[in-house]
Amino acid sequence: MSLRRRLRNLREKSNTSGSEDIEVDPSAQYVPPRRRGKSSPDQDVDVAGRNSSPDAQSLPPGTDIDDASSLFNDNTTDKEEEEDDNPQISGGKRKHSSTRIRPVASSKRGREDSRSKQSSHAQRYAEEVPRFKAHAPKNDEKPAAAAPRVWSFQAEYKAPDIGQRLISMRAQSAKIQEVLGKAVMTAIGLFLIQDAYPNVALQESMLQDALVSAATEVGLEELAERLCDPDEHRWRKFLCDYVFNRVVQVCSDVKKCAESVVLDSGYPITGRLCDVPCYVSFITLKLQYIFPLKAPPPPQFDEVVVPPTSVPAEGAETPPIVTKRVERPYVPSYIKDESLELHGGAYKHPAIVATLRSMFSGPASPGQVLKSAFSSSLDEKEYPDSEPEVPMSMVALAATAVHFCLSEWATGSLHSTEFKGNKARPEYRKNMELLQTIRKDNPQRYHALMSDLLTQAMESDVNGAESDGVPDIY
Repeated sequence: MSLRRRLRNLREKSNTSGSEDIEVDPSAQYVPPRRRGKSSPDQDVDVAGRNSSPDAQSLPPGTDIDDASSLFNDNTTDKEEEEDDNPQISGGKRKHSSTRIRPVASSKRGREDSRSKQSSHAQRYAEEVPRFKAHAPKNDEKPAAAAPRVWSFQAEYKAPDIGQRLISMRAQSAKIQEVLGKAVMTAIGLFLIQDAYPNVALQESMLQDALVSAATEVGLEELAERLCDPDEHRWRKFLCDYVFNRVVQVCSDVKKCAESVVLDSGYPITGRLCDVPCYVSFITLKLQYIFPLKAPPPPQFDEVVVPPTSVPAEGAETPPIVTKRVERPYVPSYIKDESLELHGGAYKHPAIVATLRSMFSGPASPGQVLKSAFSSSLDEKEYPDSEPEVPMSMVALAATAVHFCLSEWATGSLHSTEFKGNKARPEYRKNMELLQTIRKDNPQRYHALMSDLLTQAMESDVNGAESDGVPDIY
């Protein structure tokens, strides 16, 4: 009887008797058969778990999967079974056969050989399985962002309508209006006292500080907290733009005042006294417009001989020689350094003083509101009684506005341009640098200059901001 028939009888016997005489190896595991590229019908195998044949679902323990696949092949003929019984006939064919027949061994050595063959076959099968590399998460991936905070209605404002750049003051609530009003005054003070033309980072910081201070003063703590939140930059921008627009209006008002001052304060632009384009190019060079013109020299006279009459009367005596004094005409030169008070006259030009005075005209003017914040640059311990000074940035702003108005006459006629920060900033920086140099080289001289400018700026103008009364005659 062939081995194939004996195994089939053993399987039938195990199904009826519960496989009492067969030793079961618990460590035996299923190893799938190796798939070949070219298969023939007589090489097809039935593998448990893959084919639908119910007879191939249970195998005797210790049986090789390749042997088992050939045991239940229905295409096997009786002639082939007889050849399997004769080892001499089937010996040569087994060398090239794809099936291997191994008898079931109940000893420990047989089980070890079976497991080693199974492991080697499983290793060869695993090498042929295509490998897929799973996506490994990156360590630098950011965690999921937290949900945005929901703010109450007290920390909200009405955004501008479509097509508008700034928010509407009237559309805001009473609390927001109060915050904006206080923030505007605080921001104007910061820009006029600290820096009128700061860089972008400092400008945003100054506007944010003004809004936070106003919100805290009004009592809107949540609004102040939202203004400080770095994630609320876009939300905060509309409030900052509104406040900054009011600061720009103050600078524009200073420039408007300088337009009329330039024509009436000693600059020979009108009246055809000189070549205007040549004079403007000279006076705007190296901050020379901040120095006043020199006072004209005392008049000089020449003695002129009066000639006698051509036909004297008869019998008359010869008339004496008569001389008289004639004033020598004075023609100033406006395009020479000798016409300016370069020593000790910085920022004493009447146009600078008049432009600075415009910031102090009226009780609601920035200068009058902020004058309590003015102080002296000298040491309080060494100079306890020193007078307050006008801020350096206010003087530089007034000088910059005068320079801008003079530049509008560069062609000989007036060409008005918009007073923008990018055009005024370079000249403003030059004035700030000069004032800082004066304070560093001679602090006493700087203090005398700035305190004197404050005194002149706070004086009432010619029209009489403060009345001295009416006459007693009526």
